[in-house]
Amino acid sequence: MAKLEISQLNFDQIKANLKQYLSNQNTFKDYSRYGKDLHHIFGWLQINKIIEGEKKIKKFLLENNLLHPHGYKDVSRYKNNTLYIGAKKLSFDEKIFNCNGSGLFKKTHTDLILTEPHMTRSNWKLPIGFGQEFILDVEKNPKIAKWAINLILNHG
Repeated sequence: MAKLEISQLNFDQIKANLKQYLSNQNTFKDYSRYGKDLHHIFGWLQINKIIEGEKKIKKFLLENNLLHPHGYKDVSRYKNNTLYIGAKKLSFDEKIFNCNGSGLFKKTHTDLILTEPHMTRSNWKLPIGFGQEFILDVEKNPKIAKWAINLILNHG
């Protein structure tokens, strides 16, 4: 019986070590399962082209040999059917950066958490001039663009 208790103790220690390892990895998956209820920035998309309407979307997808739910079979369920095509490379103010124009952050970081510390997820910490919006117009607010580009270059 003592041998079984030692084995169980070792198994519990392995589980604890694994949980500790995972929490140190700071992956989004770990935060969603074990972490606080927080708003995160998960990725970015610099829009290169906007395609609106069923016919234009289907034409674009056909010409580029692509499949997408917004251009396949009956798309009438999409009220304002629109595709946002990402830029190949991230660029701003005539400068092209050495990273994709769209992507997902590999790991979470405090810089990517929008929720203010010790607040509910509806209270965001944002740079000055940034409204709580999902799309930001960098041409009207270049300081926000620099903030966003920094996030992408440091964590993307």
